[in-house]
Amino acid sequence: MNVIIDTNCLIASIPPKNPEYWLYKAFRQKAFNWVSNEILFEYEEQIGEFYSP
Repeated sequence: MNVIIDTNCLIASIPPKNPEYWLYKAFRQKAFNWVSNEILFEYEEQIGEFYSP
């Protein structure tokens, strides 16, 4: 399945107690076919900014 997940939705799904945690787990398990590396780089950049001190 090809997907494009909004970066904010992916960030919101990271906490384990969040009902959307399944999305983050699927992301980590590589359950999706990624459309482009640019999107993955955006995820990496945004998650890094969100969780950096």
